[in-house]
Amino acid sequence: MAIDWAYRGLTYGLSPGLRLLLHWRARKGREDRLRLAERRGLASRERPPGAVLWMHAVSVGEALSALPLLERIRRDHAHHILFTTSTVAAARVVCPYLPARCIHQFLPMDHGPWTQRFLDHWRPNQVVWVESDFWPGLMRQVRQRGIPAALVNARISERSARRWKRCPWPLNRVLAGFRPCLAASEEQAHRLRALGAPQAQYVGNLKAAQSPPLANDNGAIALRQAFGERPRWVAASTHPGEEGLILAAHHRIRQAIPDLLTILVPRHPWRADELAARASRAGVRVVRRSQGALPQANHQLYLVDTLGELGVLYREAPVAFLGGSLVQHGGHNPFEAIQLNCAVVHGPEISNFEEVYRTLQRRQAAQEVGDGHELAQTLSHLLEFPALAAEMAARAQSLVGEGSEVIEAVYQAIQPLFDDSDAPSHAMLATAGFG
Repeated sequence: MAIDWAYRGLTYGLSPGLRLLLHWRARKGREDRLRLAERRGLASRERPPGAVLWMHAVSVGEALSALPLLERIRRDHAHHILFTTSTVAAARVVCPYLPARCIHQFLPMDHGPWTQRFLDHWRPNQVVWVESDFWPGLMRQVRQRGIPAALVNARISERSARRWKRCPWPLNRVLAGFRPCLAASEEQAHRLRALGAPQAQYVGNLKAAQSPPLANDNGAIALRQAFGERPRWVAASTHPGEEGLILAAHHRIRQAIPDLLTILVPRHPWRADELAARASRAGVRVVRRSQGALPQANHQLYLVDTLGELGVLYREAPVAFLGGSLVQHGGHNPFEAIQLNCAVVHGPEISNFEEVYRTLQRRQAAQEVGDGHELAQTLSHLLEFPALAAEMAARAQSLVGEGSEVIEAVYQAIQPLFDDSDAPSHAMLATAGFG
């Protein structure tokens, strides 16, 4: 209880700093300047009448994986759906594809008065939380108001799990509020049970059921014409510490494949100035997607510093390196590349999707590399012998197609949330207070 009060006191005391942080993030492009009030719990839309399901997903990957589940829920329930995300990228990518009866808002920061204001306005009947955006203050209010909540596709890295074990109480309290708690893998279920979610279970990974990334037809045609027959590969969702290895690999591969085009897609597009300058210093001729340019024959690096482009890039590149795996980040979702017939290459840091990557390796459907030298060797081999890349991509297809079963299993597991006898009344929600 003392820790609970300390956390609440800290968030109250930080209120002026949180406002400054939001404005700083807006200047950096990490918040929507026109919708900052939503991050303070001030709704920009009216609450619709009737039942409201609140579904939250942090960023692009989580939000896209939630859409098939959202559609499955709408088949059986007439709820309006409040869909929140934490990032601008997720809002830009997902909002155009939200179906009828869905309202998007940004998640408020975990500051007591802001989250209370958010819950007082929206009065959700149920909560479905996707993956791992754990906020103790907000989830405490959800629990106090008696709102049924489910955690789906939950994951926590081994490194984060070790840190939480030193002071497990806040996470124990958060996890205890989710019934059910559905993990993204058996290994994740084991970690979550050890951290206070005794009923954590694995019924399937939502990202296996995710639709392939969307692509603009006109954009795809233009890129295909610009790429022509050039050998090419895409380095997707890269992080600091990886781009240097990618540039070095590019130089090595060009010794055997002089007309190579490397397509670099940083996880955070705002790093583009730094990356373009670094490539230029390394003697690599670079062109940037955000400037509306397409690669010409003299360009060696195509820097895709925009959002939501992987759908078209995976379709146009035979090999993809998945970033966040040669640095201590835990790797990124390989399902999108698999669905679009890319041969997947990754580093050893894959704790976020370890079970998926290990399955791919057992089926010889992905290739792990330990460092930049191995990255260059593997890519060069796959690009020089495209039939090998195609065979690897074909073997990975066995993981795709299990999607409808996963969605149904997750839906059936969260079905008890919609039992009217358990749903809190609007009167109770409206009068429940903070504290």
